[in-house]
Amino acid sequence: MTTDTPVNSSAENRRENFRIDNVLPVSLRRIENGVLPTARIVPVAANQANAEIWEGGLNSTFGEFDTNFALMLIEVNSKLDLLLTAQNLHCSAVKGTEASKLSMSQLLLQVNIKLEHLLSAHHLSRPEDNIRLDTVSLSASGIKLKTAESFSPGDLVEVRMLLNINKPFWVVVGGSVVRSIPLAENDYEVAINFEEISEHVSDELSRYTLVDQKKQILARRGFQS
Repeated sequence: MTTDTPVNSSAENRRENFRIDNVLPVSLRRIENGVLPTARIVPVAANQANAEIWEGGLNSTFGEFDTNFALMLIEVNSKLDLLLTAQNLHCSAVKGTEASKLSMSQLLLQVNIKLEHLLSAHHLSRPEDNIRLDTVSLSASGIKLKTAESFSPGDLVEVRMLLNINKPFWVVVGGSVVRSIPLAENDYEVAINFEEISEHVSDELSRYTLVDQKKQILARRGFQS
């Protein structure tokens, strides 16, 4: 993001270069007409379904510190391990970290990966999702994520992501692909620079990355204590 106040440029650059890794619902769409979308924030009401974007509700009380939910995730993760072992399946994408030492976001990612592995092993497919739940690397100036579609540097795209600070909200922003790396068949890692992003949206992204980093640190300390 360009700035009209050069005296603050170093602070702005530090803010934009600050990144977090987290599991987020995110979608990526190629822009064919060359017109980037208007960067905007779209609030989401708790427990209100939006079939066009997300099938299901959102609980505004969901958070990293819900102990009961964390225990449920650990139990589900353990049951999936039993299923994989019973079927002689090994999920190499999941690290062997003890479940009790993972954050809730990391647990959710492990559960999702194991379910995808089981579906693939049984040759089960589902309709292509508009929203993909996966680990992304996010800053106020760009994002790195996985996608099933191949992109080339310079391609224009629209990114939608669901964030949550006090209440959930969608961020819609346009950008250009700077790098695309093949990972496996129909799986790519794409790095995107946001373009024509408003100061308001950039500020919200910066605030989210700072708040989320603090939550992750506190959650890790809570699990390890």
